[in-house]
Amino acid sequence: MSFGTLTRAATLNWQGGNGNLTDPNYVDPSVLTPNQPFSSTASINLGASSTIGNTVDTSVARLFVGHNVSPDTGAATLNLNGGSVGTTAGASNIPGVIVGNAADGTLNLNAGTLVVNRLLTVGNGNDSTLNGYLNVASGAALFVNAGNVNVGDGTGGGLAGHVSFAGVGSVSSSLQLGVRRGSSWVQNGGSINFNASIIVGQGTADGTSLQLNSGTMTANTAFTVSDNSSATGPSNVSATITDGTISVGGAVNIAQGASSNNVSVLFNGNSYFSNGATQNMNVAAGANVANASVTFSGNTVVKDGFNFFIGVGTTTTGVNVNLSGNAQLNVGNRFLMGGLNSGSLATNNITMNHSGGTLTTILNLSVGDQGGYATYNLSGTGVITTTTGAVIGRQGYGQFFQSGGTTNFNGGFQVGDNQSDVDLSNTGLYQISAGTFNTTAVSIGTNGTGTFQVVGGDGVINASGNVTLGNTARGKGALLYTLQNGESLSEIMAAGTASFAAGTFVTIDDAGNTPTQVVYDLLTATSITDNGLILQAPPNWTYAIVPGGNGQILQVTVPEPSSLAALTLSSIVLLRRRRGSRVTRG
Repeated sequence: MSFGTLTRAATLNWQGGNGNLTDPNYVDPSVLTPNQPFSSTASINLGASSTIGNTVDTSVARLFVGHNVSPDTGAATLNLNGGSVGTTAGASNIPGVIVGNAADGTLNLNAGTLVVNRLLTVGNGNDSTLNGYLNVASGAALFVNAGNVNVGDGTGGGLAGHVSFAGVGSVSSSLQLGVRRGSSWVQNGGSINFNASIIVGQGTADGTSLQLNSGTMTANTAFTVSDNSSATGPSNVSATITDGTISVGGAVNIAQGASSNNVSVLFNGNSYFSNGATQNMNVAAGANVANASVTFSGNTVVKDGFNFFIGVGTTTTGVNVNLSGNAQLNVGNRFLMGGLNSGSLATNNITMNHSGGTLTTILNLSVGDQGGYATYNLSGTGVITTTTGAVIGRQGYGQFFQSGGTTNFNGGFQVGDNQSDVDLSNTGLYQISAGTFNTTAVSIGTNGTGTFQVVGGDGVINASGNVTLGNTARGKGALLYTLQNGESLSEIMAAGTASFAAGTFVTIDDAGNTPTQVVYDLLTATSITDNGLILQAPPNWTYAIVPGGNGQILQVTVPEPSSLAALTLSSIVLLRRRRGSRVTRG
């Protein structure tokens, strides 16, 4: 090949055909001088639908794989099969390497090392039909020493970028995956450290996804899925961690962007996830978030350093957190559901579905907080252990339904307890139909409206302390027992005392079922104090406090069998107990 006049070009464009990166196959676009030799001080543009390889140590000022700078624009593929390729240092906000610069581009780092001393961008432009691809194979190394890795960047709607990673690497700043256009990161092995944060999905980057199938990712500050860097967050953003490890030094934010929609995060397999010791994990922290879900399944182990918040953004809807299998969710401080919402349980449905695995909190669990609406469903083999108890309906509307599993609420269990002087309406409902409930003291409606409901006879209810039903200006407490066909009623077993404030309720709902017993034991304690409870029951049912059990038993007695067919809950009568050890009315 004959050489044209040699120039000291600031930029060199690959002039077509296949070859090696250091071949003399360049043109100087400023003077259109062809057949120029490779220069390590030039910015290199690879295009013209070419495939270029490299196996030697070399450097460039900047590198563009696929470009739109005339001449010889278009797609390109660069195969780095050995050696080390580096870029010169420069401003961290100016890309040192762009893969797919307003054109299709592919960089295959099959072996060797790529060192970028500026920003690395995969996908840069404003075109929905073009893509940038970076593939880092096992045994290869990627180092970005000044700036982020930006994937799916550019102007307007951006240009999609896709990273497949299995090597080793470190980045001096952040991974920004899906800056403007929906993009992807798939990792199968290897390890990479980001000195700042990992952000999955920003602004208009709908459809962005991160998938860690194995290997390790580290973010020394935050991990965010659906960011709030613009007026609205993206939709259909996902992160899936399966048999991999993510370690985060700071906070975790899922669905942080305002008006984010369909955001999902899945921890599965043998994955491990941890975040900073004094940092929160926030699910649906953005305003107007709709349809966000986080699932912990398989043998996942999650260590949350501080608080775990679900649905703390304003007017949040359709938020679900799922815990199943043998997964472990360990919370270093509080687990809190419900936030600054207005609406109802139907419109602000913030839900925890716990069918397996364990939730452990160093402090307490709170369902329904700060004016919000929340529901916790415990079933199957799920286990909850808290150090300082649980509050259902703290400063909002909370519901807890237990149809299986085990709760260990050390430090007490409160249903309808504001716990502060903040003037927020609070209502709590706890319902058990099966499973085991363990706690110390039980407080129902002591600073709000609270209902403790027992359905049928398949639940085990243990309190090592006292049971208290209150009646305050904020509301009152109630025990509700619901019959199921052919079943008994589970008895509350209190090792301490039980007390009923005047005007608190004990309600029997036959739910259309015929009673199978003449007497039902509802609660036993060392002593039971009745300051004027109200029995709501079908006609002619009576209640009494009698000796037995742990000291005394609260019982209800059913009328003679011949009159049972006439009993309906629609004709409830209110029965008040006279002072004495046993009272029968009707």
